[in-house]
Amino acid sequence: MCCDPTLLVDASTWQPLINDKFKHRRYVLTYQVRGAAKLLREKAEALAAQIGCEVIDASTYEYSVEDFVSLFKHAQYVVTTSFHGTVFAVIFSRPLYSIKLNDGHDGRYVNLLHQIHAEEMCVEAGFELVPKEVDYSRIQTALAEYRTQSMAFLRAIH
Repeated sequence: MCCDPTLLVDASTWQPLINDKFKHRRYVLTYQVRGAAKLLREKAEALAAQIGCEVIDASTYEYSVEDFVSLFKHAQYVVTTSFHGTVFAVIFSRPLYSIKLNDGHDGRYVNLLHQIHAEEMCVEAGFELVPKEVDYSRIQTALAEYRTQSMAFLRAIH
């Protein structure tokens, strides 16, 4: 099996797109594309209140590509129901809550988090979001291995 193309490269590939517009802001980033804006907002606001920061919603489509990628890079936390929201949080080693909506569309990010041994980042909608430290060293190691396996698969079918 092959990983999503966004995961075939590491954070350094995305670096040229990063700007400093959000670097000095403290925020919980939300991103969704499945109609869960109210749920994400409530969860993110509760988490932001605990750590003393604001909430930014990247789902509004008012951001350039550079801003979108930068928002993930500089977020204190990411709260999402999106596969690509999960992907960019993982690429940039951001603390993450991927909320399962149990609507049949959670599979991609649930599987990804399982593949890279980060299942604890996948939570049910009723889960209480609390600040936590994340040791990304093991996750990045697993992601690098997944990337290597995917590239080998692509080379083999070429």
